[in-house]
Amino acid sequence: MVTGGEECDCGDGTVPVPASCSGPNDDVAYGGCTTACQWGPYCGDGIVQSPPESCDLGSQDTASHGTQGCTPGCQAPAYCGDGIVQTNEGEECDLGANNGMPMQPCDSMCHLVVM
Repeated sequence: MVTGGEECDCGDGTVPVPASCSGPNDDVAYGGCTTACQWGPYCGDGIVQSPPESCDLGSQDTASHGTQGCTPGCQAPAYCGDGIVQTNEGEECDLGANNGMPMQPCDSMCHLVVM
């Protein structure tokens, strides 16, 4: 039960864990409540916990495609030039740093070059 200055209280594991908790209080649990009854590290706190996060911009974790930003899941967003073809984003190819280079079949916008 959360009281006083506590942010959370998930118990010590001797009683059923509240539905809002991922497990009992634990100082090393990602996304959980610490033994000091404060929220531990989580995606959206503005601090990169690696692993599992590759970025964390706090409340600005909204980008889903592009070289800047961070996804709501605290992962780097996909972009043309990351070496992964995202056909759902209109990419036809992606050679990473070789995009748009002479004699390469992929231009800088991740579209196939007609040769």
